[in-house]
Amino acid sequence: MTNPTLSICVPVYNEAENLPLLHDAIVKVCDDPAHLVDFELLLVDDGSKDGSWNQIEKLAAKDPRVRGLKFKFNCGETAASDAGLRAARGTYVMTMDADLQNDPKDIPAFLEAFKKGDTDCVCGTRVATRSKGDISFALHHRVSPIGCAISSATRTSPTPAARIAASSASALTR
Repeated sequence: MTNPTLSICVPVYNEAENLPLLHDAIVKVCDDPAHLVDFELLLVDDGSKDGSWNQIEKLAAKDPRVRGLKFKFNCGETAASDAGLRAARGTYVMTMDADLQNDPKDIPAFLEAFKKGDTDCVCGTRVATRSKGDISFALHHRVSPIGCAISSATRTSPTPAARIAASSASALTR
């Protein structure tokens, strides 16, 4: 099995109703012939009490690109995001909210930013109105120590977990 181009990591807490909608929205964008994206969707259940894990299992059974991780109890969004990032297998990794606050339609633009080869990090920022788009991309080329750490770790480390650990370590030592 080859590693996907993109890992989409989603912390989940009581999002049972949103998960099928999120999956459908991501699939609609990533399976569009105009910009096919080889992806995996990592859904990390942070101790939900509403049937989110059941939804994750259904999605994983229906789509092999979906993987689920489950916490025994609620540990918080940061821990859930960290678990997803550590489990990611993609060349590129992005986080997304389960409640569709982040528009999956922005995924192709996220990946396009890296094609130039001079981008270390793509950061999304919410804009005032949805009619102008959900994300305004900020592209950084060797501007900040964190950007450099992510760039060098992403391009040279053998595993996503090592890339994340290297990013954190490099950012802290500069």
